[in-house]
Amino acid sequence: MKKLLLFFVMVFWAWTHPTAAQLDTTQKKMLLLQIVQQPNKKLEKSLRKIVPQETSQTGAMRIKSQLENLCFAEGYTAVWADLKETTDYFLIHLELGDPLFWKSINVDELSIDLRSALDLPQDFSQLRPGQLPKMVAEGLTFFENNGFPFANFHFDTIQILNDSISATLMVEPGPLFLFDSIVVKGANVPNALVRLQLGIKKGDRYSEQILINAQQKASGLPYLEMTRAPQFLFQKDKGTVFLYFENRKSSQFDGLVGLNTAEDGAITLNGDLNLRLLNALKTGEDFRINWRSPNAGVQQLATSLELPYLFKTPLGIRGNFNLFRQDSSWSNRNFGLELGYQIASGTFLNLGWDNSQSAVLQSAASASQGNVRASVVQTGITVRRFNDPLLPTKGLFLSMRIGQGTRQLETENFQLRQGHIEGQFYHTFNKKHGLFARVMAAGIFSDNLVENELHRLGGFKTLRGFNELTLFAANYGLANLEYRFFLERYSYLVAFFDAGILYNPVAIAPNLNLMGTGVGLNFRTGGGIFSLAVAVGRAPNQNFDLRLSKVHVGFVNQF
Repeated sequence: MKKLLLFFVMVFWAWTHPTAAQLDTTQKKMLLLQIVQQPNKKLEKSLRKIVPQETSQTGAMRIKSQLENLCFAEGYTAVWADLKETTDYFLIHLELGDPLFWKSINVDELSIDLRSALDLPQDFSQLRPGQLPKMVAEGLTFFENNGFPFANFHFDTIQILNDSISATLMVEPGPLFLFDSIVVKGANVPNALVRLQLGIKKGDRYSEQILINAQQKASGLPYLEMTRAPQFLFQKDKGTVFLYFENRKSSQFDGLVGLNTAEDGAITLNGDLNLRLLNALKTGEDFRINWRSPNAGVQQLATSLELPYLFKTPLGIRGNFNLFRQDSSWSNRNFGLELGYQIASGTFLNLGWDNSQSAVLQSAASASQGNVRASVVQTGITVRRFNDPLLPTKGLFLSMRIGQGTRQLETENFQLRQGHIEGQFYHTFNKKHGLFARVMAAGIFSDNLVENELHRLGGFKTLRGFNELTLFAANYGLANLEYRFFLERYSYLVAFFDAGILYNPVAIAPNLNLMGTGVGLNFRTGGGIFSLAVAVGRAPNQNFDLRLSKVHVGFVNQF
């Protein structure tokens, strides 16, 4: 009976007095830090920065561990911390002990290159024991990216004397491996083409970083999609890289229909059709043809063909032909040929030749028009860094060209200089919000320029809010800024602002400052990507007027 009564008393006491495991560990209290041995000011500041004014029991235990780890990293290998709790506060009692410093690290003769990779200091007293794991990781990374994926090293003959440590770093690099052959799985594309695009060269030392970079570079390939990470098959002293791709729809046909509005309210349709055949012959070739009719009686036909990696080398060639007709006033013809050499993945040096001719069709031509022939040699650089070639959300594009040549106006000869620069930037802040920015500038520098050889701007692709190709300029600068609200990967709402500065030496008012703004949407359907944009422009003689809004409707289909 006594035992039964005692049992019930114990149960009642346990029910009314919670155990330590049942205590509230989320209740916040003041947190105090007591340091027994005064550290240097920098360390003390770092320690006290970790400690908040108040925290919970779980938080105090976590902070205690952080304090110990920080002290150990600074050389206080004998650090000891104790956590005490009262009804009003937590107290962390921290005893640092004596610090240890490196006196010397002797690097084994097998790792001469490793000394520079580790960036060993001249004064080892500045090196803390806690910095050693980072140095070890850097050393292993150095070997992994220089042909020794199975390298390892350890410290030998470690000596501790008073407050200093001395040791010898022994290195076992292991066997050297080289990149040999490349095997592409799942896609019908030449191995040499993929090797050049991803920067994997036969005979180079094995590099883990090159394989990691290959995944990033593959995301920019318009006609291939990597389905899994690259693999390396180790053999005797070399290995085979296996790359897993699948073909993606990259050729495309797109059309754009716009509404041009005049001051008298008249509305005319304009059209823009594009056909792009990419990698149709499985050699990475890019063929484009574009037809535009921006206004009644105005037509443009542009074609280009690019052949990359000629003879399995980084050298490529591109040719283009453009034909433009301004009703019955004049006709322009342009032919260009350009060589491109890939110096890095997505980066090309360019050297080209451009020949153009503009002929007046009317016998009684305006004084601002004339027959012109021009020949220009130009050089430049192109950089492409996109995460997706169809609709980039991150990355950049940069193109620069400068040219020098001669120009003949009627029977007079002139020197001719040209320049062009364009930069694009894509960024996403999160899954919903993105930004696109572009700046572009170009110039024609020569004497006695005439209207029919100037740049033509305006419209959906350059300066929205103005009619297609109705703005003439010898020199110009444009800026485009877009905020994009993503509904899904390829669908978004957009608000945009465009600005331009134009110089037309033929016009009565040669300088123009223009602005355009508007909204639009892009959304993906089963057949392709549909786009709609409405914009209104402002010029010196035209304020923002919704009655003069420009509407652009486009559709892109990939096949």
